Amino acid sequence: MESFELRKFLSAIERYKITNLQIAPPILIMLDKRPEVKDYDLSSVREIVCGAAPVPLELQARISQRFGFKFTIGWGMTELTCTGTSIPGGMTENSGSVGFLLPNIDAKLVDESGYEVANGQRGEILIKGPNVCLGYWRKPDATKSLFDEEGWLQTGDVAIKNSDGLFWIVDRKKV
Repeated sequence: MESFELRKFLSAIERYKITNLQIAPPILIMLDKRPEVKDYDLSSVREIVCGAAPVPLELQARISQRFGFKFTIGWGMTELTCTGTSIPGGMTENSGSVGFLLPNIDAKLVDESGYEVANGQRGEILIKGPNVCLGYWRKPDATKSLFDEEGWLQTGDVAIKNSDGLFWIVDRKKV
């Protein structure tokens, strides 16, 4: 699709029997609210992966119940070449978690002073790995502000991690 149009999107799902969708929250809201959705057969869809912004648990539950989809949320950012965390295939997670770190990625959560926080406490996600960008093209000042002195990418996203390694995005760092 050159640009998003709900009816064309729904028609493509119906026509091509699409089984997995990767969508942003505004499309999820359309699936929940728009009346024309009922005019299409979406029974081929087995799973939705949603990212780009927080998704309220109530919306996740309504979509899952209404359509019978498995619903997964992930977290990432352009500077990570997309994804940083996700729920593994086959796992069901209904707490609103954005999942586990992907392989080969290191992350830590730090407080406002830069000290690492314990599991269950809020902290900004700092991340390292082969998927992390080297910096912003021809923008050395922006690149310098992106990384801390040890080379950790400062995401600006505030999360909580539990002892199992699941992450929840809870806020955005105030700059």
